[in-house]
Amino acid sequence: MIKKSLLGAAENVGRFSLFVDRSYRSFFPFPPFPHMFKDLYEISVRSLPIIILVSAFMGIIMSYQLIYELRTFGAEMYVGGIVAVAVCRELGPVFAAMILAGRLSSGIAAEVGTMRISEQIDALEVMSVNPLNYLVAPRLLAALVMIPMLTVFADAIAIAGSYLVAGKILHIHILKYIDNIRFYLDSVDILSGLIKSMAFSQIIVVVGSYFGYFTQGGAEGVGKATTNAVVVASILILVADYFLTALFFG
Repeated sequence: MIKKSLLGAAENVGRFSLFVDRSYRSFFPFPPFPHMFKDLYEISVRSLPIIILVSAFMGIIMSYQLIYELRTFGAEMYVGGIVAVAVCRELGPVFAAMILAGRLSSGIAAEVGTMRISEQIDALEVMSVNPLNYLVAPRLLAALVMIPMLTVFADAIAIAGSYLVAGKILHIHILKYIDNIRFYLDSVDILSGLIKSMAFSQIIVVVGSYFGYFTQGGAEGVGKATTNAVVVASILILVADYFLTALFFG
């Protein structure tokens, strides 16, 4: 039983690796523009409300927690710098990626999986259209552009939410708050967050596309593919986050 499970896991890893390789090779010829513009809209505008909501509450909650703890040491005035570093380095990219994994990976898996069980992907192959160039490559490019931008937006909203609490409780002027952020926040903090978000964007799209592309078993198979896509994408985001954090700050 254990041997069979290990062989199955190795087979899935190998198939996933080959799928990733084929997906990036499918960039040539260049993916169709109309599909990429649709994906840009889907990733950015449709995802913005949930990003704003979660990021604002993330900053607000962090400020309350930090002010409560830092008062023990008389250091509550440094809350702005601490929030900015934590959000830009870690929480902004990871929270945004987790939200988008739940929204985008599941949606991609459901759409591509439905096309698989309804034989639309087979029809594309019959018409000599590369399904990966048609379905996956535009999403990879769109995610690479838009998810880092959404991450920057999430960082800004979280920091603004933090100031709403800090300004009310500590009566800090906004210029002093910004000056505290500038003192503690380095360019490497922002750069590491952007690179993380770029890596996470590819994980979100590739995992969703993979589970959708290999869907089997009708409507039930589409449901399983959707669930597996969200779970696996979330796990891979955390694993990638560990290695990227070790690379930048280890």
